[in-house]
Amino acid sequence: MNLETIYYVGQSIAVIAILASLAFVGYQTRQTNRFARTELTRALLAETREFADSISTSPEMSAFMFEAQRAKEPLPPERFYRLAMYYASWFTAVESAFKINEEGLMEPSVYEHIRGTTRTMDCVNLRIWWEHARPYHPRDFADDVDASFAMWDRERAKSEVVALKPKAPP
Repeated sequence: MNLETIYYVGQSIAVIAILASLAFVGYQTRQTNRFARTELTRALLAETREFADSISTSPEMSAFMFEAQRAKEPLPPERFYRLAMYYASWFTAVESAFKINEEGLMEPSVYEHIRGTTRTMDCVNLRIWWEHARPYHPRDFADDVDASFAMWDRERAKSEVVALKPKAPP
């Protein structure tokens, strides 16, 4: 074997080693991204649970939220302010989930779950709060929230129509 052949064999082995290294780096990057995606999802779900627990574990807070959600008229200003602080906190978490989902760093089904939890807050007071808060949120997120409201309104209208239909005699 002459020196030229040894040189080409050495170069071929070096190229194979470099390609293997690049493949391994790609694999590690993919695993790291999966881990980051899982951690972001877990953190947002924990934040969601923590927020829900902050409302449900206190009898006084549960009663307040129940009253606020069932109110047919806007709450008085001092009570509305308290409710608005909860809405602002919650929508900050939902907006974070929206942005993370947009970046592809969250499972879409998890975002839909987090987004869907805002439905439990849909009431006169939330609609009033959102009208004032909307301009302070990014347009894409605000449009997503508006789409949620529109969907909820369509579903509510359908259920009201179904409830109004007389039952056929047996």
